[in-house]
Amino acid sequence: MSIASALAICPDLVIIDGEDLTPFRDVSKRLYALLRSYSWNDRVERLGLDEVWMDVSDMIEYNQEMLNRNDLENSWFCLDKEDPEKGFAFDGKGFAGCVYGRDHFGLEGTDAELLRTKLLIASHLALYLRLKIEEEGYTTACGISTNKLLAKLVGNVNKPQNQTTLLSCGPDGEETVRRFMGSHQLRKVPGIGGKTAAVLSDFFISESKPTANPNSNSNSTINPKEISIADLLSLKNPPLTPSKLDSLLSPLPGGQGTGKQILFLLQGHDPSPVKPARSLPTQISIEDTYHS
Repeated sequence: MSIASALAICPDLVIIDGEDLTPFRDVSKRLYALLRSYSWNDRVERLGLDEVWMDVSDMIEYNQEMLNRNDLENSWFCLDKEDPEKGFAFDGKGFAGCVYGRDHFGLEGTDAELLRTKLLIASHLALYLRLKIEEEGYTTACGISTNKLLAKLVGNVNKPQNQTTLLSCGPDGEETVRRFMGSHQLRKVPGIGGKTAAVLSDFFISESKPTANPNSNSNSTINPKEISIADLLSLKNPPLTPSKLDSLLSPLPGGQGTGKQILFLLQGHDPSPVKPARSLPTQISIEDTYHS
C-alpha cells in the first residue's frame, strides 16, 4: 500500500522517517567481520544487509581428511591449521539442524559418500557460526549446499532460527534438487527478475491451452504469480531449451543470449563463485525522493 492510499484511509496516520539505516549497517558490518574472521580463503560475499555467502570448501576438505571414521561421535573441527587445538567438538554421526531430502547410508568409497561427508561437516560448521552470531543477540538461519543459489533457497526452508542442508548426494541426489527447485515459484528464484518471470509465465499459460480448443478460457484461472518451476519444466511440446528461452527473452533489455543461464538457474545449477571479501564498498550512492 502506498503512503497516499494509507493517508486516505487513515488521515491521522503518523509517518516516521525510516531512512536512517545506520544502526542496521553497523550491525551488518560487525557480523560480516565476525564471519570473515573464520574464513580461510576470504571468500565471504555480502547479499544486502543481512545475508552472507561463505565458500568454506577449503575448511571442509581439510577437516574431512582429518575425520576419524572409527570415532565419529567424538569428531573435532579444526578452525586453524596452525593451531590444531583451536576448534570445536561435534558428533560426526549425523547432520546438525534440518535436512531436505533422504539421507543415504552404505555409500562407502563413492563420490556420493564423499559429498555427503562434506555436507555433514559443513552443517556442523554452520551451526557453530550461527551460535557465535546468536551470542551477539541475533537470530540466524542458514542453508548448506553445493552452490550459492541452492544454499540461499534452502536456507529459507526453516527460518527464522534454524538451518537446512540440501542432500544432493546419493542415487536420487539429482531428483532431490529437481524436486526442491520445482517447488519454488518463478519469482522466488534469485537471478530471475520480474520481467523474465512474466515472460516465462505468459509462455506457460499460452502453452497450457487445451489443444482441442485453442480458444478455451480454461487457463484463465491460472495465477501467473503462482506458476512454479515444476510447472514450467513440465512442458514437453515444445520443451524448454536454451534456444527456446533465448527466443522468448531476447526482446527484454539484456535478455539476448541468456537462455542457457536461465535454464541452469531453473534446474538448480549456479556456477558463479562466492566473491572475495571487501572491506570497502565499490561505490557510494545517495538517493532522495522529492515531492511532485
